[in-house]
Amino acid sequence: MPSSQHFEHDQLIQRGKILNLVPEECAYESWLQATLHLDYLRQDVAEDELTVHAIGQHMFILTAVVSENDLNPLDKDDLLNWNCLPPSTRAGYEWGFDNDDVELYRDMYSWGARTLNKAYPLVFYRDRESGAYCDIWQEYLHLNDIHWDENRRAYCRLDKKGDWEHVVSVTHGQSELNSTLVSFRRRPLDEFLTVSKSVLIRMFDFTLFQILRFGGWAHENPVKVIEESPGFFYRQQIDSGQASWTRGIQIVRPNSKQSRGEIFASIRGESRREYAEFIVWDWRNNNKEATVSTAPEAITNYFTCHSNSLPFETSPAFFDPEVLLRFKNDRSKYTLSSSHIECRGAWSFRYHVNEARQIQVYIKDLQGLSYEEQSYWKRFNEKCKGGISQRAHVQDFLGEWRAVTTPLEDLFGILQEWINDDVGWWKIGDQISFNRVHTPLTDSQDEWEGAFQNLATLVVGGFKPKFIRAILDEKSIALEPKRKGQSLYLLETLLSSVCETGHFQQLSALRKIQKIRSKISTHDGGQTARNLMKQIEREHRTLADHFEAVCRQANSELRLIEQACSSSDDSG
Repeated sequence: MPSSQHFEHDQLIQRGKILNLVPEECAYESWLQATLHLDYLRQDVAEDELTVHAIGQHMFILTAVVSENDLNPLDKDDLLNWNCLPPSTRAGYEWGFDNDDVELYRDMYSWGARTLNKAYPLVFYRDRESGAYCDIWQEYLHLNDIHWDENRRAYCRLDKKGDWEHVVSVTHGQSELNSTLVSFRRRPLDEFLTVSKSVLIRMFDFTLFQILRFGGWAHENPVKVIEESPGFFYRQQIDSGQASWTRGIQIVRPNSKQSRGEIFASIRGESRREYAEFIVWDWRNNNKEATVSTAPEAITNYFTCHSNSLPFETSPAFFDPEVLLRFKNDRSKYTLSSSHIECRGAWSFRYHVNEARQIQVYIKDLQGLSYEEQSYWKRFNEKCKGGISQRAHVQDFLGEWRAVTTPLEDLFGILQEWINDDVGWWKIGDQISFNRVHTPLTDSQDEWEGAFQNLATLVVGGFKPKFIRAILDEKSIALEPKRKGQSLYLLETLLSSVCETGHFQQLSALRKIQKIRSKISTHDGGQTARNLMKQIEREHRTLADHFEAVCRQANSELRLIEQACSSSDDSG
């Protein structure tokens, strides 16, 4: 199976491969000292990724969770008697031979050490028809809200930035040396150990030999008991030039980088935070600009404002529209509509666009972002140029339900009606297509091109030539053979057939959408594209104005199409 795509886990895999390789003759006796293997444990316990389970040709590590109380006093001799195979089950049915009763039996596992009588493993082996696999202690999965991701070969969750975090990474049955390794992200593991007042006990066994030269244990040297620290001790026997074994215990406690109180505060969401400052429109204090922190004590609301003169939480901050480009370009992580932005599993809030095409966000919504995310927004923060948006004024401050829409939103409304009515002349390919089309707000030609490309895919790409052609066939309207598959040509022919003036009806807006996609968005780069851009610059103040003008005209054409197709369908 492929290894996890988690860098730290892959580094452990590479280090494990080295430990499982028999070295050249000149380094063989040194290898028997297990120096590299013991260094692996020393280094691993100090890293952000901890090996909890590992099995290879010369590497064997098992781990149990045990209460701190069960280690007081610490019985080292007892722990060194730990002798078991990797755990495979925690529950089962049992019955006797002298009666027909069947009972539920839990904790079907023996560690071989009295200290571990109440211990439990974090990793299990499970068997199925397709082979064995590693399973994780269910309580740990639930506490961390992690789920198996087959592509990442890990149990993952979304972090505060909306990125996938590998909490438990698994490589099982790797073809090279048939090794298995399960590693845990240290921070959530430390939280779990701290709250449960537990520690990890790692049993390790490094049996080192070369199969072709190993003729059995000579036991020519005595077994040494080595205690490096109260939490790291082992037995070792070396048959000079032949083989060796090193078997011992390592106690892993929560990382000392964080105190118990800091870990509890982090779990409660009370960790010390940093807050950025933004230029806002302080409408509470004489309608003036002010620099305001997102810290809770720097702003107020209607319930707490009587004893202070702080700016309200609804003080708007304004941003250059380029702030949204990052979210438009990563659709797998961000969902962006004309008034709402959401980061996968992390945060979401509303925004508005004012007359100056600035992005308007309330300071309260910025407060909920991480400091890193706030810093990103701060780069685009600017003074207000056109006041608050009309939609914000009507809906947020006047409290009216009156709809304030953009031409693109009106277009979406028509298409949504068609979806709800299940019309035959147009079908949506993917509901997510709505989230891919946005009014371009910057002077970026790339953003403008992308908007038209996605608009063409959504609108023009949804028309069904077969359905429209059937209507024309019923009307006995002749078609140009080479153009029977062109939806816009078919629609224009249909509209012309029902036009009272008898003139040919051209869908100019839909033609523009299609033309921009074919002549510019596909990087034609010819004179036609250059002429089109010059015409747009002459007729419209901005690229956004042009886009909205085309959408406004397209809405009228969609209604004409709806009327023509519906009346023909009803008459049929």
